[in-house]
Amino acid sequence: MPRLGNIAAQLLTCFATLIATLYWVDPQVVVEPTALLPALNTVFLALTPLFIVFISTRLFLAVGRLPMLMLGCGMLALGAGGAVCGWFIGGHDGPNTTVTIYNSGALLSGLLLLASAVAPLLGLKDVPRRLRLRLVLLGYLGVAAVSGGIVVAAVTDLAAPFIVQGVGATSTGKAVLATAIAFYAATAALCTKQYLDSRVELLRWYSTGLALFATGLTGVLLQKSVGSPIGWAGRTAQYTGGVCILVGVLTFWKTIISTGRPIAEAFGEVSRKRISELEQMNAQLKAMMQEQSIILENAPVAIFKIADRKQIWINRKAEELFQYSKQEMEFQTTRKLYPSDEAYDLLAQEAYPVLAQGVPFETEQDLIRKDGGRLRVRYIGKAIDPPDLSKGTLWLLEDVTERRQLELKLVESESKFRSLVMNAPFLVTNVDREGNIGFINRCSEGFDPEKVIGTSSYDYLEGESKEIYRAALKSTFERQTPQRIIVSGGGDNGSTRWFETVLGPLVTDGRMDSAIQVTIDITERKLAEMALENARDELERQVAARTESLTAANARLRAEVEERMRAEEQILEHQNKMEALTQELSLTEERERERIAGELHDQVGQHLILVKLKLQWLANELGSEKEIAVAEEIDKLLSQSIQDIRSLTFQLRPPILANAGLGAAIKWLAEELRENYGLNFELVDDHTPPALRYEVRSSIFQAVREILLNVVKHSQCSLARIRLGSDGECMLIEIADNGTGFDPAEAAAKKSRTGGFGLFNLRRKIEYLGGEFRIETELGVGTRVNIAIPQDPVGSGQG
Repeated sequence: MPRLGNIAAQLLTCFATLIATLYWVDPQVVVEPTALLPALNTVFLALTPLFIVFISTRLFLAVGRLPMLMLGCGMLALGAGGAVCGWFIGGHDGPNTTVTIYNSGALLSGLLLLASAVAPLLGLKDVPRRLRLRLVLLGYLGVAAVSGGIVVAAVTDLAAPFIVQGVGATSTGKAVLATAIAFYAATAALCTKQYLDSRVELLRWYSTGLALFATGLTGVLLQKSVGSPIGWAGRTAQYTGGVCILVGVLTFWKTIISTGRPIAEAFGEVSRKRISELEQMNAQLKAMMQEQSIILENAPVAIFKIADRKQIWINRKAEELFQYSKQEMEFQTTRKLYPSDEAYDLLAQEAYPVLAQGVPFETEQDLIRKDGGRLRVRYIGKAIDPPDLSKGTLWLLEDVTERRQLELKLVESESKFRSLVMNAPFLVTNVDREGNIGFINRCSEGFDPEKVIGTSSYDYLEGESKEIYRAALKSTFERQTPQRIIVSGGGDNGSTRWFETVLGPLVTDGRMDSAIQVTIDITERKLAEMALENARDELERQVAARTESLTAANARLRAEVEERMRAEEQILEHQNKMEALTQELSLTEERERERIAGELHDQVGQHLILVKLKLQWLANELGSEKEIAVAEEIDKLLSQSIQDIRSLTFQLRPPILANAGLGAAIKWLAEELRENYGLNFELVDDHTPPALRYEVRSSIFQAVREILLNVVKHSQCSLARIRLGSDGECMLIEIADNGTGFDPAEAAAKKSRTGGFGLFNLRRKIEYLGGEFRIETELGVGTRVNIAIPQDPVGSGQG
């Protein structure tokens, strides 16, 4: 959010420039529509201040701060004047009456607002809770009485005129308006100072609004006629000021609401915000200084500040290193750390001339700890002010005792390693890029080390082994990675010996000038490998013969498998035909049901009704009571037969499915399930009539019935949603519930216990109709079933 200076500067500069320009240009234009000023004043100078009055009253009643009550009184005076003055603009001497009422109200408002800004400087105590409501009523009634008196004086011409149209403000008007401007400007300045001290957001917007009111009243003061452009610029500045004050109050009110705290607590929280920020800045500064101190105090090297050869300050590492406490070390000489006076004096003679030149001094010394133990310490010293060593020097001391011990151990380890290499039971040599031998261990049998050094490794190889060795040696130097090779060379009595050689890079300071090669005699192993190779060849010949016989057997087996596969394909084809026949029989059954239901209804039912009517006529002709009783009994039997035929017809061919369509039938089915099982449902139907034959519609209806029965029995849901629609090519049905869900693989392997389709048969039935059946389910979440049936271009529609 922009700072106060940025907002105030932009708004004040804009309006001040506009007012100054209009005053200099002085356009002789007067625009004062009768209803415009009352409307604007009501919105910006009445409703806005009255809302601020409401907020201020709430705050005063909550915390008892007098500035809040004075703010409410000042805004009430401004709102009362703004609300009333605009309505007199169209009357007799309307401009003067309007200016008198508003300027007088602005003067009263400015005085009260100034008092609200000065009150905190006087250190006034909060008003006790029992007196707050009384003060609110007293203050607001007083403002209302004064405002009413101002209106009466302006209307009855008891007040001196404040403006003369075409001339400008009178001396009385100028005095009143200038005083009001001074009050607003002073209040804005005081609030700006309070904002800079506390950073309370309410004060930022409040001071900006007051400054805009002062600027706007200045434009009103400079106008020559009510309704002139400069007057409207002043009014706009005041309207903007009212909006700024309202924004500040709303921002503060939003803070109170968002925290959820009581108003008193939230007001205190906002008032303490600036104090908290200053405390945080101070804490950050202290933390920064402490951080620097902590860094030096906990540095991993000992730090000494020395002046006149006395230790002014040491860090924790110095205490740990020499086992002396700060009290024992600070402001003491470092003599007790040195093994002798000569060593102590020699350091001063060597170090201080160098430090005086501004150059760091570095050396190593043997020093003594408190317990008498010796340390090897590396010094780095630097003068704080080289020309004046009296200001002190800083010394960094690093314990290198362990490093020195490691160096000694390294020398010892190198000696042991050399002895190990020299006495190793295998040949170790060092060669250059050309293969020339520069080192050989003394344990090489049959060789004189003095004669071998300087010769070439190629002299001891034969045949292809020389090229193998050359390639490995080149790769070792180029890639700087070890290479393992097996080569042959001459042995005793002209025999051939086999050797396994590993060449490894020797890198010094990033450069590789030589390689080390370790050679082991593997002649016996090589001979064993050659014997094993011959045995493997013989085994491969035997395996080849056995493989040939197995191949023939495998061919016979493959022929049997192919024959079985063909049989399985025929069985599968037969199964598919049987399944298609089953589905077609199901559709035929639906058609036969429709035919039988039609015949029962149209022929048998009608005949029975006709017999019933004739029997009733005959009963009326009978005279004997016994004959009438027999006729009535026959009538009851006929009525029962007619009812049974109607029930059977309904079961074979539901009339609602045949006559009203699939959507109406599904809706009837859902209603029946809700009545019988308490299942709540939502049905969405786009009422697009699909072109489907009756048997197809009946199959879909039975499928939906099976799914809904499964929902009732197994899902334990509270709501099922059914959606019917069409994408132009297919009829789409979606059934979803919020139940427990299920495992589709397990459910598909079972048949419905109620004699229904079962998931597998249901899917196959839909797929046979050319449709798609898809289930989406998850345990604990619910189930969604989607059915898509293609349109039937040769069907008769929904009927």
